[in-house]
Amino acid sequence: MGAPTPFSTSRTGVAIANRFWAVQDAAAATRRLQLCLRQFCIRHDIVIDAAIANALDSMNESSTCAGPTVARCVRWATMNLRDLVQTYTDVWNTADVDRFRLLVRDGCVRHDPGSTVTISLADNERRFRETHQRYPGLRFTNTWMWEHGDDTIAVAYSMTSGPDTFSSLEVFRFAEGRIVEVWNVAPANGQWMA
Repeated sequence: MGAPTPFSTSRTGVAIANRFWAVQDAAAATRRLQLCLRQFCIRHDIVIDAAIANALDSMNESSTCAGPTVARCVRWATMNLRDLVQTYTDVWNTADVDRFRLLVRDGCVRHDPGSTVTISLADNERRFRETHQRYPGLRFTNTWMWEHGDDTIAVAYSMTSGPDTFSSLEVFRFAEGRIVEVWNVAPANGQWMA
């Protein structure tokens, strides 16, 4: 039996995968990998939420699909704010709903002028899909980012779909590598000017 593909581009993830998949007994390696990832999360104060727990629990000696999910969650939980926002932008630019699901926490609070709502992950995912259906080829470009503390970042961005360009500001608050709160204003026509 060949070793499964390492589950992450994260140096930590690759090191852990290579160390444990090198063991001849794949079932034992899987159990040790699960334990090691759980200990890593605990040691680095990363909450083992449903996405990580489900991925860990579904791992078996012939499965490599759970590894990328665990590694991605662990990597995002230890990223800096600018990298997280760029990852979120890449997710929108590629319409990757699976990665979107992992970056936004269930029960995310959204603030718009005049309203505050708590949005379930299912509703956020629906909004993501509908936006991409409504605006084919949607692309975001981050113009400026301003960090505030360890968990909050403001982003000025422009988005294009066909010939149309709109710009706006969003403020994101992250916890364990996931968006937990967003402040947003409606986009305006045009692109940010220097």
